[in-house]
Amino acid sequence: MSSEDDKNKNAAGFAGLSSLVSDVEIDADVPKSVPAAPELAKKDAPVSEQKDATSAQETSQPKPTTQTYQAPVQPSDNSGWKWVLGIGAVIVVIWIAGSGNKNQTSPSSYSPSPSPPSYSQPAAIPAAPSRLSEELPPVGTSNVLSSAQLRYCLAEDIRLESAKTAVNNYIDSHVDRFNGMVSDYNSRCGQFRYRKGALESARSEVERYRADLQAEGRGRFSTGTSAAPKSPPQDVKPTPDPIVKSIQQRLNALGYDAGTADGFMGGKTRSAINSFQRDKGLTVDAKPTEALLRILQASEKPTPKPSSQVQASPPPPAQASPQPPLQAPPQSQYGQIPENASPNRYASQGWSCNSTFKQVGSKCIYIEKPANSSHNSYAPQGWSCNSTFRQVGDKCVYIEKPANSSHNSYAPQGWSCNSTFRQVGNECVYIEKPANSSHNSYAPQGWSCNSTFRQVGDKCVYIEKPANSSHNSYAPQGWSCNSTFKQVGNECVYIQKPANSSHNSYTPQGWSCNSGYTQVGSECLR
Repeated sequence: MSSEDDKNKNAAGFAGLSSLVSDVEIDADVPKSVPAAPELAKKDAPVSEQKDATSAQETSQPKPTTQTYQAPVQPSDNSGWKWVLGIGAVIVVIWIAGSGNKNQTSPSSYSPSPSPPSYSQPAAIPAAPSRLSEELPPVGTSNVLSSAQLRYCLAEDIRLESAKTAVNNYIDSHVDRFNGMVSDYNSRCGQFRYRKGALESARSEVERYRADLQAEGRGRFSTGTSAAPKSPPQDVKPTPDPIVKSIQQRLNALGYDAGTADGFMGGKTRSAINSFQRDKGLTVDAKPTEALLRILQASEKPTPKPSSQVQASPPPPAQASPQPPLQAPPQSQYGQIPENASPNRYASQGWSCNSTFKQVGSKCIYIEKPANSSHNSYAPQGWSCNSTFRQVGDKCVYIEKPANSSHNSYAPQGWSCNSTFRQVGNECVYIEKPANSSHNSYAPQGWSCNSTFRQVGDKCVYIEKPANSSHNSYAPQGWSCNSTFKQVGNECVYIQKPANSSHNSYTPQGWSCNSGYTQVGSECLR
């Protein structure tokens, strides 16, 4: 390779160089979960040049089938005929040797479980082409992959897609193993480079065996052997959830039809949880949590079910199948802690009730809250009304607000008038403002005069200002003298300054001595 090629090769890895192959494409279908970055071409001999080199090597050997020998016309001579026969014998031997080598050359197989091919057809019928070899690419990005490594990435993509359909989400080992396969695949095939035309050639070769590759992918998570399964794989039965089973048993005991208490979530279990949460004023989400189980265990009386869910047979009694607690009750330094409570060393009894529960004697019972309210541990009753509602006794009623107003939980009546309106009794009326004014909710009258105007009664009048002045809303008279002028009565007069001084609006006299001079009376001296 020349020095120029070496320089281009070292520069590979930066997109946009003129020496890179221009038609290298990005294989967007390769990565499984990590998007492939733009592929960078590498300065190298294209495939077409490699093919030319190979063909040149093959043509360097003589091909007897195309060579002929024209013997010179000689008079009948035994030595001449011997020479012709000898050359013909050599050609025949070379042709036989070439035919034998050609018949012995065949692509190598890359099947994960190679086995000797069986030839049941006559020798005259050619055998089906075998799958091409794969090679595991190295870990890293921007590696230039060979044809065998490209075939691995494309074939592994098909295998992983099929393996995903056979993963049992209830088995942690399945999920962990599949995630490991994807991580390894992304570390090798997430971003790579290839030579011109190699990716299209590898894809056409791999697509011919898509069905076999899909079967291999599904076989990774089958229960039988991956080489030759004798029976279809069977799904592994997931483990029942003890919390779901306890919730189902308690719902059935309270009269909610949760179906068979098998520890698996189903349509009946979700419907029963929704009905219970709706009756108790809880958030309806059908989630089987430990907090829901504690609420179910704290509910002592069976809750009547809606008429649409009543069955012909009565529900089993509450004590038919007592449910033991999930774990032994916790202990504190003061003794046993009741259900729905947590240890609290600052409490006199050593424990305190959990949120949404309140202490009644030595128990923690669920706080019943009305509609349109939320649990609030800071409120005396343990709940407070939602926004736009107010408490009336034990209920939360909607706050009726007048027109041109908005709900405001900080206002005593629960609402306040919008901007440009003011409250008059129980109504919000428009604020009439004079000309040359703007609405101002911070002003007592609800409006204020614009700049260059001042309020005189209920009107805004223009501020007359003297010469050499500017309007100033912060000044009492509404104007102030410009720089180098000072106010004398209602006029602005020029400030006379001594020699060796400059005007200065921050000094009382309006001027200050220049650098190197000191003020002496009304003069600036050295």
